[in-house]
Amino acid sequence: MRRFLAIFAVLALFQTGLSAQVYEDLEADFRGRISAGAEFKVAKGLKLEVGAEFRGKDLLRAVDRIDVGAGLGYKPCPYFKMGAYYDFFTTPKLEVGEENTDWRMFHRASVDLIGMYKWGNWGVSLKERLQFTHRVGDMNVYQNPRNSLVLKSRVKMEYICRSLPLIPSLAMELRTPLNGVRFNSPDATTPPGGNISYTDAYLSRVRIEPALAWRLNYQNRLTFSILGDYNMGKSFDAKKDGTLKKLEDGSYAIYYSKSFNTSLCVGYTFIF
Repeated sequence: MRRFLAIFAVLALFQTGLSAQVYEDLEADFRGRISAGAEFKVAKGLKLEVGAEFRGKDLLRAVDRIDVGAGLGYKPCPYFKMGAYYDFFTTPKLEVGEENTDWRMFHRASVDLIGMYKWGNWGVSLKERLQFTHRVGDMNVYQNPRNSLVLKSRVKMEYICRSLPLIPSLAMELRTPLNGVRFNSPDATTPPGGNISYTDAYLSRVRIEPALAWRLNYQNRLTFSILGDYNMGKSFDAKKDGTLKKLEDGSYAIYYSKSFNTSLCVGYTFIF
């Protein structure tokens, strides 16, 4: 028993010497989102949805993202809806004050399953979204996967009164990456990158969004919301050959970042 405990202690010390956890300071930012979309009725319960969105960051001084997309939503009964969507979006590489900004390009496909229930004027829904994102162009695949898989879970409650044009709601969403980067050893092996796998799954984001939808008439709707977005990132500082960069004490680090972003969101929807 003593021998087992001694071996366990040596292994624990060896593992501690190999890695270190670095917790970064909390960052905060005020952001904004403007979106516009349209819905077309294709058949009973089937809708074509198209839209575009612009996002600003760094106190609205810089572009965060530009997004265009389309998809189909199908509602076979009052309690269930499903959908399939495609988005193309781009984000800038450089920050505020930088010149000659390059752009990252992404393709995204997602599938939604939504359960809904209503009693009186109240309604509650649970949405599960499986999201696949492909990044185009040069990148360090040892820091982020080129093809990321994410599960988003959202619960939303709203109050609908047909005699009033306003619909208040409150939503909370959890984001879970399903194929995050995981290093099996601190140094690259042969072939390069043999020490890496995309198997890490963890909770990376919590969102809370109070919103107010304004039905101008049957075809036009405006939505205003405040989005509170708490992010908990996890990453490695790796070279492009797959070797982890080391700290001064010779260990490699797992970096944990935290940020809380508040976004003012305005959206417009036209229903044909």
